[in-house]
Amino acid sequence: DADEEDEEQDEDDDDDDEEHPASADSILPPPALCVTARISFRP
Repeated sequence: DADEEDEEQDEDDDDDDEEHPASADSILPPPALCVTARISFRP
């Protein structure tokens, strides 16, 4: 049973790796918003 739990954790680790790229992609939009706020501040 303990061996089975170890295998399940391995799969969870893979899921975390897949979420990494998605997180980076999600971070891209925020910077764009910062630029928009900067432009709004100029005028």
